[in-house]
Amino acid sequence: MKLLGTCSVLLVSLLIPPLMMSQAVTGGIRGTIQDESGAVIPGVSITATHKTLGITRQAVSDDTGTYLLPDLNAGEWEVKAQLESFQTQVQTFTVVTGSTGNVDFKLKVGASSEVVEVIGQAAQINTTEYKIDGVITRNRIENL
Repeated sequence: MKLLGTCSVLLVSLLIPPLMMSQAVTGGIRGTIQDESGAVIPGVSITATHKTLGITRQAVSDDTGTYLLPDLNAGEWEVKAQLESFQTQVQTFTVVTGSTGNVDFKLKVGASSEVVEVIGQAAQINTTEYKIDGVITRNRIENL
C-alpha cells in the first residue's frame, strides 16, 4: 500500500510540470503587407511597441509579404509598417495570451521627393558690337 502511494505521488509530480509548461504566457502577431493593387510587398519594416511596457520588437516582411512577431507579452501593441516610397501606417492591436492575431497592412504609395534639375545654356549673343551682314532689298521683303 505504501508503494502504491509513493508511485502515485511520483506519477503526479512527473505529469504536472509538462502541463504547466504548456500554459503559454505570450501571444503573437502575424500579417501580410500589400500595396493598393493587392500585390504583396517584401522588405517592409514592421515595428511593434507595447503601449504599457514600452517593449519594442521588429520584423521584416518576407518574399511573400508576410511577417511574424512571436512571443509578445499580452496587452495593447502599436504596430507600424514602413518602407521607403510608401506611406507609413500604424495600427493598434491587443495581443491575447496563447494566440497569434492577424494585423494586415495595405500600404499606399507615398509622395515622391524626386528633384529634377534642368541645366541649359542660352544662345551666345554679342551685345558689345554690331555688324551688318547684308542689305535687305524691297524685293526680298515682298517675297517673304
